[in-house]
Amino acid sequence: MKKLLITLILMLVTGGFAENFTGGLIFAQQVFELQFPLKCQVNKNCWIINYVDDDATTNWHDYKNGRETYDGHTGVDIAVSNLSQLEQGVDVLAAASGFVIATRDGVPDKNALAQDIKQLQNIGCGNRVAIKHTGNWVSDYCHMKNGSIKVKKGDFVIAGQKIGEMGMSGLTEFPHLHMNLQQNNQFFDPFTGLPQYKQGYKASLWSPQVVQKLAYKPVVLYNVGVSTEIPKLLDIRNEKYKTNRINFYSNMILCWLDMFHVEANDVVDVVVKSQDGAVFFKQHVVIDKPNAKKLLYVGKRKPVGGFKKGAYNAQISFKRPNSTINENKSFSFVVD
Repeated sequence: MKKLLITLILMLVTGGFAENFTGGLIFAQQVFELQFPLKCQVNKNCWIINYVDDDATTNWHDYKNGRETYDGHTGVDIAVSNLSQLEQGVDVLAAASGFVIATRDGVPDKNALAQDIKQLQNIGCGNRVAIKHTGNWVSDYCHMKNGSIKVKKGDFVIAGQKIGEMGMSGLTEFPHLHMNLQQNNQFFDPFTGLPQYKQGYKASLWSPQVVQKLAYKPVVLYNVGVSTEIPKLLDIRNEKYKTNRINFYSNMILCWLDMFHVEANDVVDVVVKSQDGAVFFKQHVVIDKPNAKKLLYVGKRKPVGGFKKGAYNAQISFKRPNSTINENKSFSFVVD
């Protein structure tokens, strides 16, 4: 009786785990559910960019039968919009309580577009932490910031505990966290509770509180801005166009939109107005083909004498025909 009481106390303290007196691992019988693995506000300052691919063919579909994934994608990608957020620190949190079974640190935070992709294949996950949970579940957290790992193999962590920070290590082109979920070496979709490639729905593995926050967005307007040259994706990721002040004698002014998961016939309208309400320029664009990522830019070349000085506001709207999908972004810049 005394042995049982001690074991139960240990299980309560460790959130469902305890070592028995013969060294064996005891798992409490409890419902397995996931907390959100990042300290951020979903669809405000972080976004789910890719879901698990649940299509076993060479095509791809997410759990909503949408296209917000890519062929063979095994986990959930959660991104922030720029490197400044990474510098400030975006905490990666244990999605459930468990024991750390693997870590890796020391991989530099560097955009894969600026590296030899082949050399990254063996460390594609970058800096990582893997945690084993009750029920033989394993969560794996990838692309973490170099030097940020706070735990080591053998540590016990509780749900919501900081284990490191989001980074840009390994095989990635943008700052994000990739989280895999496995049971018995089989990848699972946390949104359906089913193994990858198995169609249907069992039950979400996210906690009810998290489910309420994870509104599905079939398209993500990831980043917007202004530049005085044709923008490049690598330059956008490295925040080259972070400034919102434009010299009036620049050769051009371009508004750009960095998007994920566009479809053919999607419509983008860009309207830029000066502070007196006059239209500086506007453009109506119809997307010609589907794309997992799309960089769109529109603008105006320098007129004789240069651009009119003053404040400007850009309104960008995205619509998908024959659907309720309608996203909007806005930003301001100054010509001086």
